[in-house]
Amino acid sequence: RQMIYNFASGWTIGTAFGTQSNKITLCISLAILIQEIPFEMADTILLYYSGLSKKNSILYNILWNFIPVAIGVSAGRGIAETSLRGISYLFAASCGFFLYVAATNILPAIVKERKMSTKLRYLLSVILGAGVMFAIFQIEE
Repeated sequence: RQMIYNFASGWTIGTAFGTQSNKITLCISLAILIQEIPFEMADTILLYYSGLSKKNSILYNILWNFIPVAIGVSAGRGIAETSLRGISYLFAASCGFFLYVAATNILPAIVKERKMSTKLRYLLSVILGAGVMFAIFQIEE
């Protein structure tokens, strides 16, 4: 599942590069990078506490995550550079995939949460993230 997610992140970044727009490429790449850092750190820590050495934990995590991202970037960029229609389809597939991830992973956690203050924090985080992306687009125009 994680490899598929990393592949989708890669094809989204590759598609952004294929648009030849610095603004789109920067926004998408930063959004994915910022979102990935905590998850990859957590994966590395889990590998370490599962018995691997620090070096092997880092190495396995990099290899496990880099390969599908690299393949996704190559595929996304290749399709985006050959067809403007391909860009639209790739971005649509990316949006659908990331919405699926949110719906299957994040929403159940929010529904289970009993404290309204925590639910509101989740909601505000989503609104803040969307607002930051909107602001970046407005500044770059």
